Amino acid sequence: MAINPDDLQKRLCEQLCASVRVERRPDGELMLQADFEFPDGDRYPIYLSEAPGGVRLSDRGDTLMRISYDHDIDAFPGGKPRAAHRADSG
Repeated sequence: MAINPDDLQKRLCEQLCASVRVERRPDGELMLQADFEFPDGDRYPIYLSEAPGGVRLSDRGDTLMRISYDHDIDAFPGGKPRAAHRADSG
């Protein structure tokens, strides 16, 4: 059975939109609240802010932090951290 892209898009939009809401945090920041979670059950932190021509969605580095728990994120080609690699590239 072939998947009809239009039907799939409609079903996804109906299901995703039903679980998505925008909330203002006590500090005034806007966050997208949705049923997206990491394997440990924590929800994705999705911050919203105005950007030229639209809206910026950001996790403010949370995903990179989680990746760093299991992987050496400072290791790049040549074994240099990203900042040092850029400085040497000049």
